[in-house]
Amino acid sequence: EADPVIIDDLKERGLLYKAETILHTYPFCWRCGTPLIYYALDAWYIRTTERKEQLLANNNATHWVPDHIRTGRMGDWLENNVDWQFSRSRYWGTPVPIWICEGCDEKRIVTSAAELGLDDKADLHRPYIDAVTLKCEKCGGVMRRVPEVMDTWFDSGSMPFAQRGYPRNGKDVFEETFPADFISEAVDQTRGWFYTLLAISTLLFNQNSYRNVICLGHVVDPKGKKASKSRGNVLDPNYLFDNFGSDAVRWYFYTSTQVGENYRTGDAALKETVQQFFIPLWNCYSFFVTYARLDNFDPAQPSVPVEERHVLDRWLMSKLSGLVATVTSGLDAYEPVEPARRIQRFVDDLSNWYIRRSRRRFWKSQSDRDKMAAYQTLYEALRTVSGLMAPFAPFAADAMYRNLSDGKSVHLSDFPVPPAAEDTQVEADMARARQAVESGLAARDAARLKVRQPLAGIVLPGDPLPEDIAAIVRDELNVKSITFGAPEVKLDTVIGEELKLEGLAREVVRVIQDRRKKLGLNVEDRIDTRYDADGMLARAIERHGDYIKSETLSVTLRQGRDDGFAGEQLMLEGEQIWIALKRN
Repeated sequence: EADPVIIDDLKERGLLYKAETILHTYPFCWRCGTPLIYYALDAWYIRTTERKEQLLANNNATHWVPDHIRTGRMGDWLENNVDWQFSRSRYWGTPVPIWICEGCDEKRIVTSAAELGLDDKADLHRPYIDAVTLKCEKCGGVMRRVPEVMDTWFDSGSMPFAQRGYPRNGKDVFEETFPADFISEAVDQTRGWFYTLLAISTLLFNQNSYRNVICLGHVVDPKGKKASKSRGNVLDPNYLFDNFGSDAVRWYFYTSTQVGENYRTGDAALKETVQQFFIPLWNCYSFFVTYARLDNFDPAQPSVPVEERHVLDRWLMSKLSGLVATVTSGLDAYEPVEPARRIQRFVDDLSNWYIRRSRRRFWKSQSDRDKMAAYQTLYEALRTVSGLMAPFAPFAADAMYRNLSDGKSVHLSDFPVPPAAEDTQVEADMARARQAVESGLAARDAARLKVRQPLAGIVLPGDPLPEDIAAIVRDELNVKSITFGAPEVKLDTVIGEELKLEGLAREVVRVIQDRRKKLGLNVEDRIDTRYDADGMLARAIERHGDYIKSETLSVTLRQGRDDGFAGEQLMLEGEQIWIALKRN
């Protein structure tokens, strides 16, 4: 504002050499944009440079996650350490407890209210403390407190002992809890809380106040921009909780990126978290609860030995054993990302392989030993997963666990231990089977053959699989036979009449199941089914009627448009069919 006036004055006096605008960097308040002026002030310092080597040694003895922060950002900060200016020219804060004599400049540090002649309950903040004076022991003059207050990080750095009232009080509890097992904050705290905790505890106790530290990145918007009100990209936490749930927000932060990296957070990312983890998990849980209630499953019944269970059960139990071990070791090492991701991958295996391949074992009407083994396997998997995910997603985990454990909270239970079910051979064979299925489905897709259409056979590369696992591959690919040892995948694409009829029967099953959903029938509801068709469709239904009835829970399956049946006419594989059903 003064520049134009000064320029005019110099011009009038003939002293102006040149007037121009120079572009240069200038400080502005990051919050309101007001221009700032830097100028030097007298301040109080702690001579931390004298303890540089101790600070470095204590930091190097601390476990950092990620590890590079220890010798990188934090290590560089300590290597270039300067004396700590701990005073601030502000009104609110912990008053600097230094009194200076007006007469002889004698200085005194006060350590208690009693030294000031005050009660322990006295308010020691400004303005009250500013009125307290002391008599100078050196010259008898008046000593007044300096006007500054403490850097708020000095308070934070004193937390480990100050919260206990130590050293005057709380000696036992302080010694039991110091140093802390771990702390966690964002990377900017290498200049803040991480440093002040380290500095004060080094000065007082010659050790760090924390053994382990998880150093996080910052939450930014989907474009990587820092969130701020001026940009309009701040996410309201309550909006996130209401729309996605607090567990989804937590899970996103655990799984989206490695510790130390920034979190590009937005609606799309959180929606993806819900869709990819929580919905599949809840569907698995809902599937179990639905059928367990129908069959009055009792988890207290004698357990079927793992080695006597179906190969899918043995595979899942082995995967569960490895999951518990890796999640436990990861959390013990203060590495939360991979354990959470492993849980998510396990849930994907549970949903897209185990339950999908085991559905008929739960659907079948007879309650045999195999069905009991399936229930016991899925029950243990869900109960264990809810225990493993409790530190990550406490609400969903507790809701599941309580319903699976007679109301007991997961947070009052012991952390899971690996079941004695490790079977590396079964895991390896099942991995090969899933690769074979992936290759076979790709071949079907290339040949434009629906999976519902049975084929005579397929030739696959690799060594033969055990029969119980090969049977899963045959069923998954919907082929009658598998031959191993070929150089590449090859399908037998010749579809005879028998295969065609079986494929049409599967299409009819799909239509009836879709109709069940539209009518809002429960999974256990039995139905009566009517159809009107001719040609290949009629022959398919006649030939495979028992299969269709079993798959759709049809008590009756008859041709004809009987009274009381409201159906729909549709085209199926080039032929007309009318399908109707109602609850039995």
